[in-house]
Amino acid sequence: MQAYCSAVGIDYEESMLTWKPMTDEEINEFGGDMSPLYGKVLSTTTFTTDESTTEYTDLPLIIQDTVKRALPLYNQLSQHKIRIE
Repeated sequence: MQAYCSAVGIDYEESMLTWKPMTDEEINEFGGDMSPLYGKVLSTTTFTTDESTTEYTDLPLIIQDTVKRALPLYNQLSQHKIRIE
């Protein structure tokens, strides 16, 4: 987070590392049909590392298609991500 803040020119604050999780009701309201995709993230309280791959088969077909079409661009942009050394 410190590297990101430095890269975008904002002050780093320790409070950026934790937050209040959303309730199940808030997650459903926010995500609707996409709750399987966002639910895990929205219920967290801090950053974690998750190297697992996500299957999108539980999502509507239009979302699955969008992910499939966006993945090459995501991978291209990923080459420019901020790296912690």
